[in-house]
Amino acid sequence: NAYLNQFIRTKEVHFYLEGELKPSAKRRLDRLQKEVMAGKNLSPTFSDARKATRYLKSL
Repeated sequence: NAYLNQFIRTKEVHFYLEGELKPSAKRRLDRLQKEVMAGKNLSPTFSDARKATRYLKSL
């Protein structure tokens, strides 16, 4: 692996940030975050798996 060989030679590790989201994906994430903050379109919480399964089957 070239990265491993470079690390062994230089004793340095470089991290790079990934590119930005597409504008349409960013808009969708912004909308979803607003919905979550407003408590909309969220599933209820469940105390056990049977209740969760029953809820999912009812959808």
